[in-house]
Amino acid sequence: MNFRACAGLSLIAAFACAGSPEPVVEPPPPPAPPPVMAEPTGNPAPPGDFSGTYEGKLTLLQGENSVLLTLSDVFGNAHICECSEEGQKTSDERYQFQGFVLETGDGRVWLTGEPACCGAGFPGFSARISEAAPLERCTVNADKARFRGLTTSGDVGEDSGAYVVKGDVVEAGADVGEYRMSRFVGKARTIGLLPTADLACP
Repeated sequence: MNFRACAGLSLIAAFACAGSPEPVVEPPPPPAPPPVMAEPTGNPAPPGDFSGTYEGKLTLLQGENSVLLTLSDVFGNAHICECSEEGQKTSDERYQFQGFVLETGDGRVWLTGEPACCGAGFPGFSARISEAAPLERCTVNADKARFRGLTTSGDVGEDSGAYVVKGDVVEAGADVGEYRMSRFVGKARTIGLLPTADLACP
């Protein structure tokens, strides 16, 4: 206050003359950040992965050392391919199935050979990896969903020992009975069959 300029006035008048001090205004608090929703466990596919659906005919789920495959196609004089198999990795770009081979390279996948599930005269299949449609992403809704293998006849096999838990996100392919071909990408790529009832899919 400037009491010198208001000297000689009563105390009340002096305060009125000098004016009361400016009130201190606190700045408003910053707005709270929006809540961050936790992402379900399940990572993007690693570089070089060729999983996906090709031309609506061939679906591949790539694991660490094997690949799950379904092929539904018609060729020649009404020859029908209906295949569900697991192929084993024999080199970085080659997987061996029953009667045919899957190869990758130069941005493409190739199927060659004469698989029993197609019969004689199978012309093969080739497609660009970049044109593959992504696999369906599903969320595990069971406390624990266990992977099972695929038999050589395309049926549900034994418990593989691997499992996923509630909230994990898996990629899903074709149905095999009451199971779906599925893949979980964590520290490694785990493939197998998961119970359809344990998955919530769009």
